[in-house]
Amino acid sequence: MYSAHIRFIVNYWIDTANVYIWQSKNWPDFFCQPACIRPKLDQVLLLQQQLTGQASELPDGLDRQAEMDALIQNALQTSEIEGEKLNTGSVRSSVARQY
Repeated sequence: MYSAHIRFIVNYWIDTANVYIWQSKNWPDFFCQPACIRPKLDQVLLLQQQLTGQASELPDGLDRQAEMDALIQNALQTSEIEGEKLNTGSVRSSVARQY
């Protein structure tokens, strides 16, 4: 269950000299020992479940705004990785129209 994610995560931290994971000398052939990272992944899963439980108690509409903000940040950060600078207002407007 964890193997693909483990390979990705472990080499991300092992090869920190590179800015992007695809610049790793091992890309895309990652390796790790699952027993080393499983406790951390289990801890992350538990925290994610707790957060999901807490989020379910938020007022209506607040989760939608949080999702939109996440989409906007993702679009802006992705464009920066690709060397583009998007206008935050334009991205926000586009997400609002599509959402």
